[in-house]
Amino acid sequence: MIFQEMLDILQGMGNYLPSQTACIAMGIAILLLMWINFRLGMLALTLVVSYLFIRSLMSTGDIYSLSVQRIAAGIIIGLVLLVTNIYLIARLIAAWED
Repeated sequence: MIFQEMLDILQGMGNYLPSQTACIAMGIAILLLMWINFRLGMLALTLVVSYLFIRSLMSTGDIYSLSVQRIAAGIIIGLVLLVTNIYLIARLIAAWED
């Protein structure tokens, strides 16, 4: 049941993407950023995915109307995104050159 909610959240992320032209432009910008500094590009990508995840998670309305399964699925996906973002920020700070 939780796995199904996780899939629903991930599939719902596509509903909040901007227009096709904007998606192509953002994809090219992130690829260029990855070419210049890979860790910074990956951080930008995970931040965009985190934003889409939050929009998809809260698509049912307010926080009080979420089911327990959806909350558990959101916690699991959110923790994975949080750990990934923290890891990339730490790696970016550690590899920063003056």
